Amino acid sequence: GMAVWHRGYMPLYWAVGGAMDSVRAQVEQGVNCEDIAMNFLVAFVQRKSPVAMDVGVIVENKLDGGLSGRGGAHYAHRTGCINSFVRSFGLMPLINCTTVSPYRNSFHAFESDRDAQEEAAGGDEGADALRCAWDV
Repeated sequence: GMAVWHRGYMPLYWAVGGAMDSVRAQVEQGVNCEDIAMNFLVAFVQRKSPVAMDVGVIVENKLDGGLSGRGGAHYAHRTGCINSFVRSFGLMPLINCTTVSPYRNSFHAFESDRDAQEEAAGGDEGADALRCAWDV
């Protein structure tokens, strides 16, 4: 699945000192688990469960198993990342609950090049709309 987060989390991800040093080292060593690391970071900061978006029907390419379809070794590696991140954070920040939000087609941050340019220039209107939609 796709994960979306506000750019404000990036300085926290790259912060020197503390848990993120060892988390980043684990990600870089295994060239994997950056998605799990970001989930840990956002959950740690927000103290909330993630929001799952109901996006309707998704057509999958059954010929491509993707990374997660590569079997037990990949699963075991990602499980190792989770265990390592728990040690780094000193707790399990992920909450075993998911809020499901209905499909929305009004995420202005993704609708036009203008919105992308505003976001890049520091205008935060699109990100504010996205943040408000996710803040349940």
